[in-house]
Amino acid sequence: MLDQAHRLRRLVREAQADDPAACDSRPRLVVVAGGKGGVGTTTIAVNLALALAHAAKRAVLADASPTGSDVAVLCGVLEHHGAADVLTGRRRAAEILQAGPGAIQILAGVCGQSGLWDGPASAHDRFIEQLVGLGAQADFVVVDGGNSPTRIARRLWEAASVLLLVATTELASVLNAYAVVKAIAADVCLPPLWSVVNMAPSREVAEAVHARLALACRRFLGLSCRFAGHIHQTALIRDTIRHGGPFVLAAPRCRASGQIRQLALDLIGEETNRNTEKRLKMRAEPADFMRHYEQPTVC
Repeated sequence: MLDQAHRLRRLVREAQADDPAACDSRPRLVVVAGGKGGVGTTTIAVNLALALAHAAKRAVLADASPTGSDVAVLCGVLEHHGAADVLTGRRRAAEILQAGPGAIQILAGVCGQSGLWDGPASAHDRFIEQLVGLGAQADFVVVDGGNSPTRIARRLWEAASVLLLVATTELASVLNAYAVVKAIAADVCLPPLWSVVNMAPSREVAEAVHARLALACRRFLGLSCRFAGHIHQTALIRDTIRHGGPFVLAAPRCRASGQIRQLALDLIGEETNRNTEKRLKMRAEPADFMRHYEQPTVC
């Protein structure tokens, strides 16, 4: 069951989402997560942020993975400051963003202090509030959300605009992806759920993997899951990752880079459609819109 604080936070987000002025000032929060290590959540988060920047969107890449600080390593950024400073209240996220490759900005992870992610809920709330408050710096904030149902993962999933769930073609990966959704869905109201099948040999194989995951989510959890595409695996991509560089920069014409760019365009298109629908609704139903604020729901 959701506690009252969670319900109140959700109501605040819904009210802000219905206000186009507030919506325009808030970045889209895209959380990339998986059910087990090694499925490529960090790789997809890094390359997706670069693809969004390539599409002329201001992108911030944040590392919220409790298991390390791989974002900074993959982007070649020195960790002068990072998520630890935000969690402890020493600094604001906007103050410690670092310039990364491809015109993105980076909020580095917690290096050598993973226990900070197990801190109080107030620290997690501070971290998320700082991310959604980056409207002056970002149109999109892409978060590497890790691969387990930790407390910070639950809060990130609840706050996300879109959750990109990463799995591979391995059965264990699919089962673990479903397990983490099940664990977190029991406690929080989930955002739109998109699946990305990484290291897939073909779209047909990826669609079969997605179908299995989507069926389980729909049948047992009552959740819909949208297929967001797949990322093709080649020796070139493996070599690029091994040498510590984003493949959309090292190999911009390869198939995987094109697939990441398409995913970025899909996210941009989804946001454009969402904002357009809200503006049309306001024009068509101004009285209903005002009543939403005059008679708020009481928990």
